[in-house]
Amino acid sequence: MRFLFLVTGLGEAAQGTAVALYASARGTDIKFVSTTAQCHDYIAGFGFEDILYSDELPTAQLRSHVNKGIEDYSPDAIFCCNSKTTEKMFHPESPEERPDCLIVSLDSNWLFEDMPAFFDRFFVVFPREIFQRNRNYVIDDDRVQPVGFVPSGYELQIRPRTQEGPRGDTRHVPMDHIREQYTTLGICHIRRQEDGGTQGSSCRKDKDVLG
Repeated sequence: MRFLFLVTGLGEAAQGTAVALYASARGTDIKFVSTTAQCHDYIAGFGFEDILYSDELPTAQLRSHVNKGIEDYSPDAIFCCNSKTTEKMFHPESPEERPDCLIVSLDSNWLFEDMPAFFDRFFVVFPREIFQRNRNYVIDDDRVQPVGFVPSGYELQIRPRTQEGPRGDTRHVPMDHIREQYTTLGICHIRRQEDGGTQGSSCRKDKDVLG
């Protein structure tokens, strides 16, 4: 089994590598294609092969490179990490140009844009409960599948500010704490909508909301 990940930004690279680590641990061969040195260095830090192309290349040239890489690698699945990858990197113009493999997105941006026909699935990085209760959009597409938050897996080292101005000693922030705060923000958003979006809406942590 071979997975190919296309990334254009660091946030998407973080989500892509999280999925890649999971798949790699189960015997899947992994390859990335990126368009910034920052993404390339991040991906390489996990030991994954990444082909770096300049994001300043003309669209036709970049797509030609990516298409050639797809043909050579012959992946079983292509992960487009963020809808921006289809702007310059990858966009089959006809069914004949579409690679014969599973093509999915790992993103939330497609909630607000036209969804290309060549995708098999849109993996939306929200928990199902939050996705279904958001009132800001209406999605009627069987290809859309909420898969939950996809954290990068990194643990952060934060230097808190002191009253004097300079930063103090490094403070370790466990990844579980970051996930909890991230989830709480989503729950707050739901409850503000249910309360009519008022500034005084209550927000408490409730793990049952996510099932």
